[in-house]
Amino acid sequence: MEQHGDLIIRGITKRGHKLTIITTSHPSGIIYQEDNGVNIHYLPGLSPLRYTNTTWERFNEKFEELHKTRKFDIVLSQSIAAAGYLKKLKPKFNLPCVIFAHGTFINEIKTRFRSLGSFYSLLRLIAFVFLKFPYQQLKWFRYLNRADSIIAVSNQLKKDFARHFFVDESKI
Repeated sequence: MEQHGDLIIRGITKRGHKLTIITTSHPSGIIYQEDNGVNIHYLPGLSPLRYTNTTWERFNEKFEELHKTRKFDIVLSQSIAAAGYLKKLKPKFNLPCVIFAHGTFINEIKTRFRSLGSFYSLLRLIAFVFLKFPYQQLKWFRYLNRADSIIAVSNQLKKDFARHFFVDESKI
């Protein structure tokens, strides 16, 4: 995902667009960085790959703060990082939101099943399927259907989103 994100960033800025990134904390603790015209805002205390209600609230706060001085015209989201925007801020700002999708929880379950190495990993998979999967599936369903457009990284993933999340294929 990081390499894909980097390619998207380079493509957007190469075409002359300004880009602001709001993301989780930086390993060295920095909170702001400008890199080749891209403004990156790191939010201290937020762990990468852990999307929680707190994460989305903090993303939304930073979005609103930045939007006051630099009006955004679109929200691009790696995976469901913009779920907080879709849930709370989209009705207020009504900016189009595009999600770059790399997989589904169903694909993740298949991958974990293929790589089982121990009884402990089987127990973790079972716990994941029964405890986390239903919530994640519902969350993805909600946010994918609220997005204006979804960019799937493969044709198979496009079919999976239409089949598993009932997303209109014309959005993908």
